[in-house]
Amino acid sequence: MFTLLSRLFIKNYDQPERPEVRRAYGTICTALIIGLNLVLVVAKLLTAKLASSFSIRADAINNMTDVGSSLLLLLAFYFAGMKPQPNRPFGHGRIEYIAGLIIAGIIIYCGIETARNAIQHILHPADLAFSWLATGVLIGSIAMKFYMSYFSLGVSRKINSEALHATGLDCLSDTITTGAALAGLLLHHFLPHHLNLDGWLALFVSVVIIKAGVDSAKGTLLQLLGTKPSPELVERIEQICRNHPEVIGVHDLVIHDYGPGRMHVSVHCEVPGNGDIYVLHDAMDCIMKELDITIGCTSVIHMDPICTDDEHVNEMYQQLADALKTLGEGVKIHDFRLVEGPTHTNVLFDCVVPFDVQPDEAKAEEQVCEIVHALWKNAFPIVKIDRPYV
Repeated sequence: MFTLLSRLFIKNYDQPERPEVRRAYGTICTALIIGLNLVLVVAKLLTAKLASSFSIRADAINNMTDVGSSLLLLLAFYFAGMKPQPNRPFGHGRIEYIAGLIIAGIIIYCGIETARNAIQHILHPADLAFSWLATGVLIGSIAMKFYMSYFSLGVSRKINSEALHATGLDCLSDTITTGAALAGLLLHHFLPHHLNLDGWLALFVSVVIIKAGVDSAKGTLLQLLGTKPSPELVERIEQICRNHPEVIGVHDLVIHDYGPGRMHVSVHCEVPGNGDIYVLHDAMDCIMKELDITIGCTSVIHMDPICTDDEHVNEMYQQLADALKTLGEGVKIHDFRLVEGPTHTNVLFDCVVPFDVQPDEAKAEEQVCEIVHALWKNAFPIVKIDRPYV
């Protein structure tokens, strides 16, 4: 159904990286989820009344929260697709993350309320009324939720939407809650003495709801606060840079995420210090253009000229790089150069020290300087400590 709707109503549906196409995908996907959830809410409320089951009613409330959260997501896709404005040059993409945080709060609140009511039903249980109609509705609901999860997760991958990914996972968890309500109805009907676990199953549903809300909140909070990009994205950017023969090395890669489709990339590319500046600059322009088209970002490159034809400098660089590996994994150097004098040699370089190797920057600099002095007695280290952002 979703594939048919996308081909009917989305122009250039095969180009999901375009902002207007991305917005259309998100809008249609979310609208379909709202419609299907409304059907489930009505069906489950009627079934809950017919079966006198609070666990089914709790499941219906869970679907109602899905409707509310999807409405918020629909608004988020609308605003996120708005063009940048003079006072908001990075666009409105992060509004998706804000909407996701609000949705998570609503889910957690509904889970707590469901738990409170479930405890009351445990203390004061009500008789269940079994019917095959109610059973059929719950089985149909599970199948529908599986379908909603399938196309939500598919679209989230296509348009790189964290909010839709959370929605897809929530639909998947809903199959568990509905399955619990179905199990309670069947156990009550088929087991001897008509065992009534309705209140306990409703409590289980509430725990699943709360967990889904907490997991969703964690994901969106990390996006708002800033998190490391995926290793695959980092490798892809570095590979594009290294594919150009003018680039000797890559470092100081920083990726700023202002929401889906609003990514800014800055990177330092090492180039031969004796190369033609115009040729090298033209190569950097080509790399930026390739990054912008391939990654879908706005990129900027800083050129770092390095010595490539001095064996003495290259040998000292390699000695220091090998010695610094004793500090821990991920410790690297770049921008290495020498200023030699009659009494001592200034050794200038940047050293990347991960936070988990040494969280204190001053101590990290002290450790690096000790290694330099151990290697060369007449060396005076001038070190800049860098932190990895990818």
